[in-house]
Amino acid sequence: MKQKDNWWSQWGLARTYGLKEDWPVAIETTQALVKSITDGDAQADDPKQYLAEIRRLLAMCMKKSGDVDGAIKVYESMLAEAPEDFETTIDYLTSLAERKQYGKIVELMNAMKNKRSVDGLIDISCLTLMFRKEGS
Repeated sequence: MKQKDNWWSQWGLARTYGLKEDWPVAIETTQALVKSITDGDAQADDPKQYLAEIRRLLAMCMKKSGDVDGAIKVYESMLAEAPEDFETTIDYLTSLAERKQYGKIVELMNAMKNKRSVDGLIDISCLTLMFRKEGS
């Protein structure tokens, strides 16, 4: 008999370890959860819809543990898959600022300034849209 998938419980457990500031266990639990979802082992309720939020949890735990470079790598992989994810973009920019990687910040912001909104409803730069959403 196959064991029932418990990815949702694992996510709650990872968040709990994060709240307790047990960063190594939170990171380990979250990394295992991400692997389970991306490998297709997690089966209930299509957990892939939550993957971005779970990866943001992983990056946050990495930052809190002092591994800002690890968090930056997580954000970069997320943005490679979904460049329109403004929440991840903000987190990425603040992480770059912590590492004083100002050249990368300027490069990203210039690229966003020239890229137009993907929703097609209004003609606005993604940079403007990002700061409008963040300030809402």
